[in-house]
Amino acid sequence: MPLVSVIIPSYQSADALPNALDSVQRQTFTDLEVIVVDDGSTDDTRAVVEAASAADPRIRYLYQENQGPAVARNTGIAAAEGEYIALLDADDTWEPEKLAGQVAILDGHPEIGLVFTDSVNINMVDGQRFRFSEHYANALEQLTLTPLDDLPDAYRLEGNFRHILFSRNFIHTSSVVMRKAVVEEVGGFNPACFGTEDIVLWLRLIRVTRFGYWRHVCTTRTKTESSLSLFSERRLLAIKALYDMYLASPEDADLHPMIRRKMRKLHRQMARLYGRTGAPRRAIRVFVDSLPFGFDTRTAAFAAASLLGPLPFAVGRRLSQLANTLLLPIGQRAIENGSSNNQPST
Repeated sequence: MPLVSVIIPSYQSADALPNALDSVQRQTFTDLEVIVVDDGSTDDTRAVVEAASAADPRIRYLYQENQGPAVARNTGIAAAEGEYIALLDADDTWEPEKLAGQVAILDGHPEIGLVFTDSVNINMVDGQRFRFSEHYANALEQLTLTPLDDLPDAYRLEGNFRHILFSRNFIHTSSVVMRKAVVEEVGGFNPACFGTEDIVLWLRLIRVTRFGYWRHVCTTRTKTESSLSLFSERRLLAIKALYDMYLASPEDADLHPMIRRKMRKLHRQMARLYGRTGAPRRAIRVFVDSLPFGFDTRTAAFAAASLLGPLPFAVGRRLSQLANTLLLPIGQRAIENGSSNNQPST
């Protein structure tokens, strides 16, 4: 039996999948199996995996009708033979030392049930990139990072974890390795959650185990045009469903004040989206739905502007871009002048 089972859900990812598989095969830790769960793809996913499996028998292929990434990961976990579960999305990659470091933490610290690493996010559309530990620095600084003596830059996380994580999900799915036993204890991924299934699982696991963090960039997250499109209406509705679920849960009452604040911002984003796409009825409906969470002037303004069609939103976006173009050099000059004025005289 392998010690680690790598679960890769794949949907229409035949082009990206070879890079993900190659990054697993380049791991310095080799006691592993790879389970690719094809979530109803119609591209060459099967052929890609079967070719890789012919060269490396550690790679297995499973097929299911399209049911989403949560079900695909649960299918892989159920078939896994390893004690540890490593998650990897089909368009992401790992650095060679990733599994070795995380396995060392789990082997040496039985109280830790999940370990994640630092990651780099690359937007393939606009070329922007950021490091997770820098992007989410404010959230991480609110936690206590207790060093683990047996591995440099490895920590056990302490503090008000649930509140901070719900506020900013700084754990990237492909950076995670966790004990299969604790995943099964909390029931795995919630199939009802689309795009939010990861944070729901983290919040469940926090109740039964401790989390570890290895501050090495071991994971590269790639966002393509198709994956970025999920941040449109479907993504916003998924976040709303997440908030509704936790608001209906008495055992999560400690999160309710934060969620109500987040709901106001979410309704504002949805009203703007529907106004921008020429759906005034939906924008007004969103405004009405937002009222129990408090009156928000911008949500009301977006709903009213939606009655005029997409034009006000296009003009507003253009004016915002123009203002940024004009004001940025002024701000930069002010900073430069301030710096020069603060120079000591000679």
